[in-house]
Parts: sequence; C-alpha cells; structure tokens
Amino acid sequence: MLLDKAIDKISGFNPARIQECPDREIPFFIEEVSFLISECDVLRRRLDKINSYLEWYQNWGEFQPGSLDYLKGAGIDFGLYVVAKKHFLKMPQENTYLIKKGKSGYFVAVVDFKGRGALPGFKAEEIPDKSPAELKKISLELKKEISDIEERLGYLASFGTCFKNYRIKLEKELEFSRVKSEMGSAECIRFLEGFLPVHAAKKLISLCDSESWGIVLREPENPAEVPTLIHNPRWVRIIQPVFKFMDIIPGYTEYDVSMWFLIFFG
Repeated sequence: MLLDKAIDKISGFNPARIQECPDREIPFFIEEVSFLISECDVLRRRLDKINSYLEWYQNWGEFQPGSLDYLKGAGIDFGLYVVAKKHFLKMPQENTYLIKKGKSGYFVAVVDFKGRGALPGFKAEEIPDKSPAELKKISLELKKEISDIEERLGYLASFGTCFKNYRIKLEKELEFSRVKSEMGSAECIRFLEGFLPVHAAKKLISLCDSESWGIVLREPENPAEVPTLIHNPRWVRIIQPVFKFMDIIPGYTEYDVSMWFLIFFG
C-alpha cells in the first residue's frame, strides 16, 4: 500500500517538530513522498555508477578519454586489462606495460602499433566516456539533488503522525465497508447477523439501547457454524501455545481439555 510505504520511509527521519495537516492534503503528501523516494533511488543508482567510474580512474590514473580516440586515429591500438600474476608472467614483454599491482590483480596496458591491441583470452576494461573532472562535477550535482530531496522528505516527515492517523481512519472506513457489505436487508431494514459470547451480551444490549437499535438474541441453530472462543484462567493459558501449535481447538459443543492437559503433563 502506498500509504504504508510512505510511512515506513519517513520513519527514518527525525523532524524538528510535529505538524498537523488537513486530511484532504494528506493524499497529495503521500504521492509526493512516493515520487521523491523513487526519484532518490534513481539518483543514488546514478551516483553509484559515477563513483565506480571515479574508482576506476583511481586504479588506472587520470586522463582524458578523448586522447585515446586520437591514438586510435593514428593507428595505435591498445587495451587495458586486469590479470592474475601467473598470466602476467606469461605475457610477451614487448608492448606490454605494467601500470600497477593491485589486490584484484596486475593492471596492464597492451599497446600495438600494428592494430593488434586486443589480448586474446582476456576481457578488456570498459573505459569511461567522461573525464574525471566531468564525473566529479556530475557527482556533486547528484549529491546536491539527493540532499534537496532528503531535506524535503525530512519536512514531510513532520506530518508522520497525521499519516498514521489517516491510515487508522482508512482502516476503520474499510472495515465499516466490509461489514456493511456483509449486512443483510429486508425491505427497508438493514441488519447484521453474527455470533456473540454470552458474557458480552449485556454490553451489546446497552449499546443498542443508546443507539436505538433493535436486537434479537437466540441460541445457535447449527453448533457446527459457531466459532470457538476459549477463555481460561491465567495459570491455564500457559498451555495455549501448545494447542495453537498443534492446531487443536474444541468445537462449540466440545469440552476444552486445556486444564487437564496441563495437569497431566505438569
């Protein structure tokens, strides 16, 4: 549910103060929270990609990608590879240059003036199409956009209590609609039929009197349809998890053996 997702996302913020807002504005705020969250996720993925390119330059050194196109235009082919030590030792030394030794392997450049820069059996590194300076600029812009979104989400988080109260209201309305849809009707009378524990009858009768509702109480005609309500003393309730795990619940006309079960195994 969109509302639940919005409440979950803004729960990580600590607003300076809690604000109230009219119910009519909450749906718009919820949509905004959902949009900002999606937008922030997209920006973070872009930033991760940019950071991976910047890390690539840290390994290989900074240079202008356009300079490589110039070399290719001059007939100089090349490839950048990360290889294991055992493979590096077997590589021909001519036109093979060790850039550095790293944890992931040997960083090498293979340069060939005859157009054979590719190293058979190895996958060449993907070279970024933007320079380090361009990537750093994009990184700063993305961080600024993410910061602005987080600032806005922090403001919207001040309506968190309103969102939660609005969810409770919607849940009550949904429950009311569900109950209303299950109500029967006869001519102009609307009624709700169900089962009620004996100990709750007085409370329901009192409510009907105060609301001017009609009420009819009678014994169930079909005991098999009656749901089971178990109410044991506190000292007997410790055995209930066992019965729940075993999925054992007595029927309406059956005896509850919880106490005897507890005594026998106690």
